[in-house]
Amino acid sequence: MTDKQGTRCPAIKPTKKKDEKLLPMHEEFCLEYFDNGFNGKRAYMKANPGCSEKSAEASASRLLRKDKVQKYLKQLREGLRKDKVLSIEGRREWLSGVITDEVKEKATKYIDNEEVEIERSASLYTKQRSLEILNKMDGVGTDNVNVNVNGTIDLDVKDKETLAREYMDRLLKEENK
Repeated sequence: MTDKQGTRCPAIKPTKKKDEKLLPMHEEFCLEYFDNGFNGKRAYMKANPGCSEKSAEASASRLLRKDKVQKYLKQLREGLRKDKVLSIEGRREWLSGVITDEVKEKATKYIDNEEVEIERSASLYTKQRSLEILNKMDGVGTDNVNVNVNGTIDLDVKDKETLAREYMDRLLKEENK
């Protein structure tokens, strides 16, 4: 099978019904599809270098309709759920990596109308958010109070804004005396 420019694209070979294994190219396509965030055209082009975008798009669409491919993608998703559940320590390490630029995010950039994959550091907002999550995990900066009480206690719980307003009112009253 060739595209308009005459570039040879590997054709999707029909598999026998009895054979439950995917062809290596199909397996590679599925892994690429999973890794790149479910972009079929990009996954097909990576699994089949030299294939045109148009051919890759059509071939990826055909592949994604195959039962075996769908079954394999489902296995990958289920395996991902099991294998990728991070421990508390793993989450701490990952969040710390985001803050210290050890963890990079992948992005696509267009240079001269050509798609280029790049890695970049997380944004300041993402780093701040990661720090907040780490602090919550460690109990840092929270307003929690642990109290042991024998009997009853009445609490007047006010938010910080109300407390600040009352404090400012008190200061103004003292100043006007």
